[in-house]
This record gives sequence, C-alpha cells and structure tokens, in this order.
Amino acid sequence: MREIVLTLLISQLLADGSVDMVIPSGCRADNFLLGEHVKDIFQAEVDNDHALIFTLESIKANAPWIRRIYVLQDPQCEAVWKAKIKRDIVPEPQKTTWIDQCSLFPHPSRAKDMKKRFRQEKTALQQLDETFPELGIYHQGHQTSLVEQTMPRSKQRSKMRRQTRQTRQTLQTLQTVSEGPGCPTRNVYAVQTVLHHIPGLAPRFLYANPGDLALKSTAIETFFYGMKPRYPAGRGYDLYQNQSIAERLGQVGAAIPRSLGQRDRRVWVPLTKRVAQRIEQRYPIWLSFVRSHRRGKYSSKVNSCGTPESEKENSKEESLQGVWWWYLTSHPHSGIRHHGKLFEERPLSDSDGWEQLLDDPDATVVTMASSGGTMGRTVAERRQLRHKLKGLITLEISSHGVPGESDVQDEEEEAAEEIMNDPEQQDAVTAIGRYLRSES
Repeated sequence: MREIVLTLLISQLLADGSVDMVIPSGCRADNFLLGEHVKDIFQAEVDNDHALIFTLESIKANAPWIRRIYVLQDPQCEAVWKAKIKRDIVPEPQKTTWIDQCSLFPHPSRAKDMKKRFRQEKTALQQLDETFPELGIYHQGHQTSLVEQTMPRSKQRSKMRRQTRQTRQTLQTLQTVSEGPGCPTRNVYAVQTVLHHIPGLAPRFLYANPGDLALKSTAIETFFYGMKPRYPAGRGYDLYQNQSIAERLGQVGAAIPRSLGQRDRRVWVPLTKRVAQRIEQRYPIWLSFVRSHRRGKYSSKVNSCGTPESEKENSKEESLQGVWWWYLTSHPHSGIRHHGKLFEERPLSDSDGWEQLLDDPDATVVTMASSGGTMGRTVAERRQLRHKLKGLITLEISSHGVPGESDVQDEEEEAAEEIMNDPEQQDAVTAIGRYLRSES
C-alpha cells in the first residue's frame, strides 16, 4: 500500500511539469505614495515600468517554457497596466496576469482561510506593537478605506452618494487592512512573504525583479532538478545588523531565520510553494514584522522604515531571497546546490560592451540595476539605451544605429498622464498619498 501511494505521488508531481514566473513591480503612480522627504532619494528606484517590459520580452525570447507570468503591483498601478495592454506593448498578454498584491496580504474576509490568517496577523501585530511602540505597527482601530481615513466624517456620506458604481468598485480595490500591515506597500520584501498565496500558482516558480533579463536560451533544468530548485553555495549569517532588534523580537517569541551571503542578488530565483509554506509555518511572527514595514525597507541600524535615514541605508536585511537560500542549505533534501555561476549578479552598464555578454557562456541572467543607479543620466540617454537593450534581448543588435529621441515614444510618461486625466484614479492615488504621508 505504501509503495502504491508513493508511486501515485511521484506520478502526480511528474504530471505537473509547469513553472510560473512571479514579478513584483512598481510603477510611476507609486510616486504619489512617497512623502516629499523621501521622494528625491527614491526617485531612481521607481523608474521601472520599462524594466518590467524588458523582463517580459526576455521571457518570451529565452524562457518560453514558463506557463504563466504573475505581475504583482499595488492597486493604483492598475491603470498603468491597462494602458500597456491597450497599447499592445505587453509581449505575451494571454499568459501574463496582473495581480493586486494587496489581496495576498492577511485582511478581513469571509473566506475561512483568510479569516484565520487575519486573526493570527492581528494577534502578532498587537504583540509587536507593545515591543516596538516607536514603529507604530498596530495603530488603527477599525476597518476603513484609505479614502475615508483622509476625509472628514461629515463629508464621507455625501461623498459616497456622489460616487458612481464604477468609482466605488475602484475604491474597493484600494481598501486597506485596518489592523494589519496594510496596502499599498513600498516594501518589496513584504510582498515576498506572500508570493505562495497567489491563486493557481504552480508548485514550482521563479522569482524575478523588473530589469532582470535572460539573455540566453534557458530550460526548466537550468533552474530546477526535477521538483527541486537550485540554490547557490554559501553559509548562514545573522539577519539583523543590530542584534538588539533580534533580542526584542525574541521577547514576543519570534523565531528569526538566518540569511545566506549576499541577500538581494538580481537574478532569477527558483523556488517551490512548499519551501515558502514551510518558512511561513516556522517564522510567522517574524514575517508579520516584515509585512508591517509597508512604508519602505526596514533598517535595524536606524530602527525605522520609510524615513530619510532608512531610505539612505536601503537595507537588505529582510530580503527573503537570502532566507530562501539559507533554508534550502539547511534542508538539502528540498533543493539542489549549484556550484556554477548561475546566481552571480551581472549588472549592465552604460558602456558599449553589451555585445560581449552574448559570448559569455556564464551570462545567463543579467540585470539593468547597476551600482551607479538607473542606466542613463538623461531622458534621451535612457531612451537610447532601452532601444539598444531591446535589440540585445532579441539577439538582434542593430547595425542601423540607435534612433533619435523623437523616434522613441515614452509610454511611461503617457501612462502617468492617463492617470492624471482619470479623475477616479487621481482621487484614489492622491488620497493614498495623503494617508501615507500623514503616518510619516
């Protein structure tokens, strides 16, 4: 009987040979979420609309075996995404699904599983708030929308009466969790904690950031050995630079994982839902702590998130990429150690040596994110570099030269203009911006 069950399980796993791709992404509309004190610091990081399209282009060209692509964004980015679909600039719209990432976070719901998750999150955040009162982790007393929170009570009813059905539906997508980490969030590490809750996600999936590109033809075996994800060799390190933060987390019974080496490499990361679920089961309070940092990446050095100090630190302490790899190292039966150069970060630069990457056998995945910031210093330079990069992805480095600025259309600016001309979207994102700035 045992052999029969084992055979059935193996056959079921082999039957599902699909692999999905998950890409958390920002958009120009996220600029409205930034307070004036951090906007200048964070501006370069928000310019990733084009980077997302390049990643999708590279998937189409060099990873066609990916079943579905999930793009995770805050709800105010939906207008930008729909504009891209309308302009037919999304490479494979039939297999690319836009997900409101806020729907993946614990929130009040009638669904039994989500209701249980929200109760657990609420309890954890209450405990964390007592231990970290300076962070304001648990600060709202009732469930309400972001728009209503920024509006005097006397105007709320009259405002709702004037809303059309379409407007109400738009605002419903912007509803936040009152006693949870809430959304929208600027913290990609918070999003990493809920990837495995995407409905219909394949048991095996890849995680990538916008601007992480596959320049060579790849196969499932490049990243997986059967059902096991590949991971780099390395050793575990303490997660937080300031160990007093770890000690305070220990006061509420929070177990803290470790991290493997460089914590946020810009590569494609293979993973399984089972590994993500196991981490959630073992470190629930710590994950709630990460999700509570919705205004930006948390730095234990300055003990804050979403402040000028924490933005300058740009801490990678809570990146789950290092935690995933550390877990696989600690549980070798869950993955396969890779001793090659697949997980080495290879940033592109503004130089003219990109063609050499095609001749480098180890340059499978490269990233547009460089240590010097966004490629190109001016709008014209960035446009030219994007056009050249598109040719590189499709292995058609042009001999026709780079077109002039007038020949290239900046879709990102058009999308931002479309939001500004849409009163429903503009009201929503403006209200969210006021709400987040009031918390800073």
